[in-house]
Amino acid sequence: MDRCADMSPSVHTLKRTHTWLEYSFTKDEKWISYSNVYHHACWIDKGAGAGGIPNPNVHARKVMLCIWWSVHSVEYWELLAEGPTVTADVYFERLRNLKANLENARPQQHKVYFYHDSVRPHIARTASAKLMKFGCTILPHPPYSSNLADSDYHLFPHLQRRLVGQKFQIRDDIGKALEHFFKKRSPVFWSRGTYDPPKRWQETSDAFNACLK
Repeated sequence: MDRCADMSPSVHTLKRTHTWLEYSFTKDEKWISYSNVYHHACWIDKGAGAGGIPNPNVHARKVMLCIWWSVHSVEYWELLAEGPTVTADVYFERLRNLKANLENARPQQHKVYFYHDSVRPHIARTASAKLMKFGCTILPHPPYSSNLADSDYHLFPHLQRRLVGQKFQIRDDIGKALEHFFKKRSPVFWSRGTYDPPKRWQETSDAFNACLK
């Protein structure tokens, strides 16, 4: 909580008008399961047995989604090959891909504020140096703080609700489902995900200050 509270004022006051959010990019990762069928709670008669319900398979097949998004839409996304985790080399290669995409899509944009969650500390430190070479401003963020992470708070809950009930046989099917989901999001969806965070930053800061009183 302390680290969240320390970060919130520093980002909230970065630019009082928050116009810089138009140039911000969020990077995050999410595991996508091949099977998204879940058992729901149900009512049973008093005294009746609940019956056998299989436990979820914690080792079920899944694939890692790496995504970068902004107020405009998804800037770059990719499903990583099954097996490898996100190493520094993998991360840097995706940064280069993102940089190339941005130069293609908006060559006139020179300001970039970069916000990355779910990055291991040793990768984050090196990645920050690489991003600064690209001319990016790194936004402070305490790791694993889902109440402050744009993706965990906004994008991923919507995505997960869309995936519920779906089963995929091959990786390409997951890719098609994600592509369809991203294309169906309205400009308002991406705008809300980008411009709402300052409210949460302020709420976190206010809550922390209230605890100190």
